[in-house]
Amino acid sequence: MYERDFAGEGVYQDLISVTIRDQVAAGIVADGHLYRGHNGEAGNIGTCPLADRYHEGSSSTVNHLVAEGPVLQRIMAYQHIDRVDVNRIRRDYLGHRPELIAILDEFAYYLGKVLGDLSNTFAPDAIVVNAPILELLPEIMDQVRGHVDRLSIRRKAPLLLSKNAKEASLTGGASAIIHKALGLDDLQLTFKNERSAVLEEVES
Repeated sequence: MYERDFAGEGVYQDLISVTIRDQVAAGIVADGHLYRGHNGEAGNIGTCPLADRYHEGSSSTVNHLVAEGPVLQRIMAYQHIDRVDVNRIRRDYLGHRPELIAILDEFAYYLGKVLGDLSNTFAPDAIVVNAPILELLPEIMDQVRGHVDRLSIRRKAPLLLSKNAKEASLTGGASAIIHKALGLDDLQLTFKNERSAVLEEVES
């Protein structure tokens, strides 16, 4: 809802927002409306199987291969630390540390598979990805796009990064409440993100 009403400026009628935290989930806007599915379970993609990259016949789940927790656990394991150090992750990435590059390549590969499947299945106007690891290392998104480009699929939607990963859920929820409270479920409302505009002006 945030990507549709705040960031999308009314452009997107068919949109998927993929959120990567402890689990991977997809918010689906179809024909301008939030698609909830049976009992609100639409977009629960984290439990879907993903074929192993190297071992034919083996598979794991999207959550195990793409969710933030497992990826950070693998990073902390090679760094031999028990807490996330974002500065060290960024430093190791810029220094082309082989262990980190390998972990992030796996992440980009499997995320590309997920986004490619969503693109091919739903044919959205765009797919927006909301993930702290990509906020820290936006360069990885180019790898993800590269993996999607190599897939033999007909429909490849534009892949975008969320402009407000931290507050997207909160502001999207506020939009949903406003629509419901005012009885405007069928009306497209476009909100201006004043906070982002102010921050951009200050930074410039």
